[in-house]
Amino acid sequence: MTSSINVAEKPTKNLVGGVSEECSASDIMNVVQAVQAMNLAQTVWSKRTSDERVQAIEILLSDFETRLISHHDLLAQTLATSMGMPIKRAKEVSIPTAIAILRDTRERVQTALANGPRFGGAGNTAVLLGWTDPLIQFMRRVPGVTAAGNSVLIKPSSLNGQIVDLVSALWLESLNAAKMPSGFISVLHGRGAGEDSVGDLILRHPAFKTIFWIGRTDAALEARAIANANGKRFFFEGSGRNSAILFDGFDDKDFETHLRNFAQAVRDPHCLGPFRPSRFFIQETIYKRALEFLAEEFKAAKSGDPLSSETDVGPLPEREILKFENQTRLALGETGRLVAGGARDGANIQPTLIRDLTNCSTLQSEELAGPWATAASFKYQHEALKYANTSPLGLAAFVLHPGGMAKARSVAEKIEASRIMFESSPDWSKLFTLPAPPVKTSSNHVDGTIAVFEMARWSSVFIS
Repeated sequence: MTSSINVAEKPTKNLVGGVSEECSASDIMNVVQAVQAMNLAQTVWSKRTSDERVQAIEILLSDFETRLISHHDLLAQTLATSMGMPIKRAKEVSIPTAIAILRDTRERVQTALANGPRFGGAGNTAVLLGWTDPLIQFMRRVPGVTAAGNSVLIKPSSLNGQIVDLVSALWLESLNAAKMPSGFISVLHGRGAGEDSVGDLILRHPAFKTIFWIGRTDAALEARAIANANGKRFFFEGSGRNSAILFDGFDDKDFETHLRNFAQAVRDPHCLGPFRPSRFFIQETIYKRALEFLAEEFKAAKSGDPLSSETDVGPLPEREILKFENQTRLALGETGRLVAGGARDGANIQPTLIRDLTNCSTLQSEELAGPWATAASFKYQHEALKYANTSPLGLAAFVLHPGGMAKARSVAEKIEASRIMFESSPDWSKLFTLPAPPVKTSSNHVDGTIAVFEMARWSSVFIS
């Protein structure tokens, strides 16, 4: 990787066969060096005129899009080798979605800068990424934060640092093309949580004014306490345990299409992460038939080499495998009954479906590891709503009603989730870019492309 990007330590091993990457942890001196580069970049940037900044941001985003497209195959291969994402899903979903998010950011930022006051950035910003699809996570945060005028420090998950290194190197090349300071991007590796971890050092360092955290909700809440105690603005997006309500009444073709799409989403733990549906509530008149169809879809999924174009589910890191085994054991030890999956071959997990797990189980309230989902039946609409709203997590929800959009909306109005889809295979880029309010404990800020841009600026200026 380009040495001038301020990468303190690089991964020494890929995620191969379920073995986690071994990353040398950055230390306090690495953080200090990154801050020095970021401060210098801010000093240089402050001497540019407003028009010069707008022009540079336009060149940056345009050039970066070109580089993403030209490095499509390398990005897909790195997603496969560094984190186990099936290469066909990287090519079909992850990379196109990332590019679509970047284009949306570019359009919205252009409009915001052209039509409104050009306030300065909020200062040095840290973005701490989770392990699921860091390419999409990078695109949802870094371009908007940089466009607002901030230097950005990225701390990727220790499970997939290579893909973040690659994307950051492309971003650095685009910064150079736009004649922007290279200190606008720094990358540090290591653990995100725990005493003396690089994440802890970042949360406590006075140079960082704003923190964007993407990861597990429980870890985010602990990090928020540290950030708040050190006077920082802290925006997090945590876990999802998303409900999908399917009503009876669809014709056979639509019925099978919706279930096939849901099964595909469950099989994408590397790609769609916490936004996948994982709690299926199916009207009892079609419950048995739906379980049979889902079971066949799960059993037909091929696990194995992520570089193979025939692989549906790639290997998981050891940490996620242990979580997968624990949640399966817990579910079957309660009232859950195995419909499909439940086993693994090395690091390759069989997509797993559990039926009839009690609604008060802790597994209904926690983010799940791996390709894992639960299903339960309901008779009346109010039952489905009660079940869907049980979880304290409110990241997303899906409502499929054959009665049309009016009836689907009447159900959606009562669901406690920040994003509600009326399709089984939505436009994922829209899901990530459109404004979404915080609901329950899954996040603490309005999400969406322009929301990130606004939160990365000092915008509390009143002009009379």
